[in-house]
Amino acid sequence: MGLEDRLDALRARKREQEKLLAAVRAGQVPGLQVGAADVVAPPPPGADRLGPLRRLFPNARAVERGTERVLAISTRIPVRPEPGESPAYHLPVSFLDLLDDHARLTTLYPELAECGAPFDPTRLAFLDTETTGLSGGTGTIAFLIGVGWFERGADGRLDAFQLEQYLIDDFCHEPTQLEALAGRLESFQAFCTYNGKAFDVPLLRTRFTMNLLRPGLWTRPNVDLLAFSRRLWRGALPSVSLGTVEREIFGLHRDEDIESGLIPSIWLNFARTGNPSRLGPIVHHNAQDIVTLGGLLALHVRCAGAAADPAILRRVSECRGLARWHEARREWPAAARLLERAMQIGVGEADEEDRVLLALARLYKRAGDWVRAVETWRSLQARPLRAGFEAWIELAKYLERQARDVTAARLLVHQVLRQIELEQELRLTLGRTTGGFPSEREVQALRRRLARLDKKATGRTRSRGTSA
Repeated sequence: MGLEDRLDALRARKREQEKLLAAVRAGQVPGLQVGAADVVAPPPPGADRLGPLRRLFPNARAVERGTERVLAISTRIPVRPEPGESPAYHLPVSFLDLLDDHARLTTLYPELAECGAPFDPTRLAFLDTETTGLSGGTGTIAFLIGVGWFERGADGRLDAFQLEQYLIDDFCHEPTQLEALAGRLESFQAFCTYNGKAFDVPLLRTRFTMNLLRPGLWTRPNVDLLAFSRRLWRGALPSVSLGTVEREIFGLHRDEDIESGLIPSIWLNFARTGNPSRLGPIVHHNAQDIVTLGGLLALHVRCAGAAADPAILRRVSECRGLARWHEARREWPAAARLLERAMQIGVGEADEEDRVLLALARLYKRAGDWVRAVETWRSLQARPLRAGFEAWIELAKYLERQARDVTAARLLVHQVLRQIELEQELRLTLGRTTGGFPSEREVQALRRRLARLDKKATGRTRSRGTSA
C-alpha cells in the first residue's frame, strides 16, 4: 500500500471517528453514561467551551485558527524558590545541577550524544499526553499535550522549569493543537518521556500523519526513563509506574489526584456535555507528571555516578541494577563496589545473599582481583552444596589454572563428588528421586575434570621421577 493510499485510509478512519462523536453527543451509543453532575444544556454550535477554564488558569491563552480553538496553559516553576514562595508543582532540586554533567548524561543516554557535545539540557523537551484511550490506535487522540523544559538564569545555572499544556475541547480542534505543539517543539533537539517510546511518541506520530503535518519531528532522539527506572526499582516497589516512583522515591503524595484510568471518560463526557468542572485535576495531573520527569532524569544521572560513592544508595535493588549496568559495560570494579554496598545494606534471605556473593566473586575474577574472589568462594564453601556448588567449581578452576596446584584442585573436585554421592544416597534412603540438583550433566563434567586432573598429577609424578 502506497503512502497516498495509507493517508486515504487514515482520513476515512477520521471521518468515522467524527460520526461516532456525533452519535455520542446525540446519546445514540449504548453503554456510555454521563453522571448527573455532568448533565448541562448542550452548548450552542461554535461556543467557546474552554472559556470557563481560563478562570482556573490565569496564565492560559487561546490559540485560534478559524473556528478551531486550543487552550495553551503556561506555568513557571522556579528551581530555587524564594523563602515563603510555594511553587505550583513539586520539583526535586537537590541534584538538578547534575544535568549539566555532559559525560555522565550521555553515558547513561547515548542517544543524546547525537545532538552534539556538550549536550545542553535546556534543549530537551519533557513530554506527556492525556488521551481518549490507552490502546493507542488510530481512533485515539491526545486531548491534552504537555511540554516542559528547563531555563537558565543570569548565572548560567538551571533557574526554572517552564510548562506549556495544549488542551482542546473537541476532536475537530486537533489540527490547531498539533500545529501549536510542533511550533513549540521545533527548537528542541530531543524528547524525554516515560514509556513514550511505546505509547506517547507513536501516538503523536500517527496523529501528525493523519492531519498531514510533519511526522519527521518524531524521529528526534527520545530519552525514555522507564527502562532505567525498571533497572533501579523493579521488585523493590509495588510497580514502576511514574506515580509509584514519584511517591516512593521522591516522597510526593498528591492531594486530590485523579486516577489515570478515569481520565479518558472524563474528557469524553466534557466533549459531549461541555461541562469543564472535572478537567482541572486532569491538567494538574499532567503538569506534575512532566515536572516529575525533570527530577527523575536528574536522579538517574546521580545514580549513574553512584559507583564513585555507593553510600548514596539506600536500596538493594538500586545497587544490583546499577551493578548489572556497569557489568554490561565491562566496568568490573565499579560493579563490584555496588554489590559490596548491597551486602552492607543487607540483601535479606540467605539464598539471595548467596546469589549476590556469587555475582560479587565473578566480578572480582573478571577484574583480576583473585585474593577477594578466592576469599568470597571460600566463604561459600561453608554453605550447603546447592548454594556453594558454583564456588567449589570456581575454586577448582583457580587452583588448577592460577595457583598451578593440581593436587589441591584434584582433592577439591574429589570432595565435591563424594558429597554429591552422600546426598544422593540420603535422598534414596528417604525415598526421594535422585533427579534435580546437581544435574547428571554437571556430575559428568566433574568426573571429566577429575580424570583430567588425575592425568596431570600422574604426568607430573612421572616427570619428577625421571628427573631424579
